[in-house]
Amino acid sequence: FDFGGIEQRLRAAAEAGDPASATELAQFARDPARREALVQGAISKNYAPAMYAAAANLLVAVQRGQTTENVSKIRELLKTAGRSIPKAKLDLANCMSLGCDGHPADTRTAMVFGVDAARDGEPTAFLSMARMPWGRQMPRAQLLAWQYFGDRLNEAGCMGDAYIATSLGFAQTIPTLEKGAPPQLLEAPKTQAETLWKDHGERAKKENGCS
Repeated sequence: FDFGGIEQRLRAAAEAGDPASATELAQFARDPARREALVQGAISKNYAPAMYAAAANLLVAVQRGQTTENVSKIRELLKTAGRSIPKAKLDLANCMSLGCDGHPADTRTAMVFGVDAARDGEPTAFLSMARMPWGRQMPRAQLLAWQYFGDRLNEAGCMGDAYIATSLGFAQTIPTLEKGAPPQLLEAPKTQAETLWKDHGERAKKENGCS
């Protein structure tokens, strides 16, 4: 690869106002002010990945205990980015359920976004719902049904190189949720899973490029 040439073209495209190039270039900018300017420029053009990148940077700052003046923007950025990026939708759910953005925790609203990310087939949505507060708002049968759905999506090859890690995750969460339930009571989540697959399977596969 001609890395020098690639970088030169990337810089030229960013300077010309291409939001995708600006967002990509921001990852390699050493000057924080320059990095922020590149991302904000892309955000001004409603470029969803730039919004997601800005929200992720704010979340990292919060996790590190840094003081940020615009931490309350995390929710707004993730909500807008989530319209086209399922992972942003899931991060919004996880953030809202923990109250990580300066707002009080809101697990019920968070569940709406988390479940919608699962409908999109976001690979990390299924294990998140089994571990995060928003997932605990669901009845166990519904939660188990989504685990079956996610496992089926993974076995269809829709989670790419995350297949092994995801399989191991389901191998833990599914037996845990099934534990102690009489066989006849497990029929309900299996039936729900079939309905979920019928309603959302194609959408999830399409989002993951495996339809």
